[in-house]
Amino acid sequence: MVSSLVEQIFGKDSFMLDVAEKFFWPCDEGKGWEACKEYCHPNASFKTDADTLIHLDRLEDYVEWMKDAHSMLANAKFEIKSIAEDKKRGMVLLYAIIYADNILGEEPQPIETDYVYAMKIEENKIKHITKIWYLNI
Repeated sequence: MVSSLVEQIFGKDSFMLDVAEKFFWPCDEGKGWEACKEYCHPNASFKTDADTLIHLDRLEDYVEWMKDAHSMLANAKFEIKSIAEDKKRGMVLLYAIIYADNILGEEPQPIETDYVYAMKIEENKIKHITKIWYLNI
């Protein structure tokens, strides 16, 4: 079994970090809710101030939006720049960057955008995510 980057860096005691990273990859790679739901509470909530997503309030809907977003992208790659946990408050902050080509226009347009997921973890599952991101299309 391949260990996660979190386990390699922080050891096996960082369960919140492990849950966050195991959710991140299928979510951001557009695998959909079926691939992500085992890491989340069934009614997990979602919030962001980004105009393109402000209408979403359920994490399941956001994950499905990410799946749909991949139809507009080519060559999408994701990089986790940093991940940190606050065990006292049950929070994980995951800072990432997406690199992709927007293929909606006549010519592909490169995209590079930074964002942070602030994840509330309860009972070893994600209860809420706030996406801190500014991309208004």
